[in-house]
Amino acid sequence: MQELRSSALNSVHVLDLGRYIAVPYAAMLLADLGAQVVRLEPPGGGPDRRFPPGPDGQSTVFRSFARGKSMVSLDIQQPEARNTLERIIDRMDVVLHNFPSGPATKLGLETAQFQARFPKTHLGRVVGFPSQSAEAGRPMFDSIAQAMSGAMSMTGPQASRPVRSAVPWVDYAAGSQLALLVLASLLANRDASPRAQAFEVSLVSVALSHCVPLVADAVAHEEQLHPMGNETPFAVPSNLFDCLDGQVMISAVTDRQWADLTSVISPDAPVVEFPTAAERLAARGEVDSRVAQWCAAHTVADIVTKLERAMVPCGPLLRPDAASLMGDRQSWKGAALGPAPEHNDALTPAAAPGADNTGFYTQLGLTPQDISDLTEKGLI
Repeated sequence: MQELRSSALNSVHVLDLGRYIAVPYAAMLLADLGAQVVRLEPPGGGPDRRFPPGPDGQSTVFRSFARGKSMVSLDIQQPEARNTLERIIDRMDVVLHNFPSGPATKLGLETAQFQARFPKTHLGRVVGFPSQSAEAGRPMFDSIAQAMSGAMSMTGPQASRPVRSAVPWVDYAAGSQLALLVLASLLANRDASPRAQAFEVSLVSVALSHCVPLVADAVAHEEQLHPMGNETPFAVPSNLFDCLDGQVMISAVTDRQWADLTSVISPDAPVVEFPTAAERLAARGEVDSRVAQWCAAHTVADIVTKLERAMVPCGPLLRPDAASLMGDRQSWKGAALGPAPEHNDALTPAAAPGADNTGFYTQLGLTPQDISDLTEKGLI
C-alpha cells in the first residue's frame, strides 16, 4: 500500500498556484500520491505564508500544506513574467488555482483562453460560487460557505446562536473534491485521443452537498433545523459525556452497539431496554441520562478500556493545548496519503520561497544567465 501511495502519480507534474487552504491542500494530496508538485509564489512568498503569522512570522497553516512540494518563485503579476509562466505551464499535466475571474483572465487562466493555449493540460480551480451563477466572482472563505449553506444553523449548543466550526471543513472538502477530479481527469485522459479537462469546485456547493442528509431528515420529519450540541438527529446515544476526570464521546448508534453498551453499563440487566433505534430516538433524554450517570462514576481511561473491549465506538475529548494532540500518537502515522511525514511537520518551517529555483529553471531550459537576469529584475 505504501509503495502505491508514493508512486501512483510519479509521472504527473502539477502546478500549485493556489492560496490559503483548498487548492494547496489538494496539491498536497496529489504530492502524497507521488505527483511532482511545484508551488509557485512571488519572490519573498505569497500572503498566505504569513497568514496567520506564526511565532517566527511563517504561517503554520502554510506549513501544513507545503509537504512534498518544490518551492519555486515567479512574480506572475508582472507582464515580463508571462513568457516564463507559459513555459512552466507547458511542462505541466495539471494546473490548480483559486483566482477570481478578473485576475484569472489577466493571467491567461480563464477556462476558454487556457484550453486554447494549453490543450493538453488539465485546469482545476476553486471558486466561491459556481461560475454560471449570479453570484459568480464574489469573494468567499470557508466561514462564509458554512454560514450560507445552513451548516452554522445546525452547529453549537442547543438554543444557542449559530456557531462556525473551528475546523475549516468546507476548505478541506473542496480540496479533496478537487484532487478527486484531477484523478478522474487523468484516468479519462488515458485513451488514444486524450483531451485535457477543465473543472471547478465551488465552496458553497460543496458545503450545501454536505448538509443534504441533515436537511432531508428535517424535511422528512417536518422539523426545523436547529443546533443540537453534540447530539446527532439520526441516533441515540451519540453525545459527549462527563466523567470523573474528563469527558468522553460515545456513539452507540446501531442496535448491536447499544446492546453491547448496555451490557457494560448494566451487566445484570435481564433485557435490553429501547432495543431499536426508533425507541431510543423517542426516549433520547432518558437514554442519554442513563449513559451520563454511568460515565459520571468512572474515569475516562476506565470507560475507554471497557467500551473498546465491547467494540462500542468511543474516544476521549482531547484539548488543543494537550501534548497528546501533537505527540507521538500512532494515529498520526496514517495522516498522509504518501510516506508518513513526522506527525508535527506543521511545526517545521517550510522551505524558503524560491528554494528550488535553480534546479527547476535549469530543467526548464533556462541558462544561468537567464536565471540571473530574472533574479535581477525581481521576477524570481
